[in-house]
Amino acid sequence: MVDRHAVVRDATPADLDATAAIIAADAGGTPAQWRDRFAQILADPDRPFLVVELADGAVAGFGQARHVEHGDADDDRPPRGWYLSGVTVAAHHRRQGLGQLLTHARMTRLALVTSEVFYLAEVTNKATLDMHQRLGFEVLRPVFVPGRVGSLLLCRAPLSQ
Repeated sequence: MVDRHAVVRDATPADLDATAAIIAADAGGTPAQWRDRFAQILADPDRPFLVVELADGAVAGFGQARHVEHGDADDDRPPRGWYLSGVTVAAHHRRQGLGQLLTHARMTRLALVTSEVFYLAEVTNKATLDMHQRLGFEVLRPVFVPGRVGSLLLCRAPLSQ
């Protein structure tokens, strides 16, 4: 049930208030704190930050990607590479396919620079695991992320270049 007029595009400074309000409602904190954080991400040309805009012009969600330099295949940390991160859809727009639309758009963007993309998922987050598996991700193994509480799974999807 995706709004067929929904568009995924690069975030702009004009989107900072909307994205900050969406994440503050979902994860806590103040919109001002999130706005400052997102402004830093937006200023980084090597960190894709995309929004999904509905036909009425409202921003309904956002997603990011980033490159991780640390890690190695021989330890239990996430390996270096490109990661999808930070997808959040406003609560009243969930279960409409917007998260999948954002994920597909980020994968398409990353296919220009890499042949595979990673994603870390909470073991208990069945909805996100199911969606990512529909998009070609496979679960590789549990991983350890310093300072993170909870079990995470490393997932990977091949991308065509």
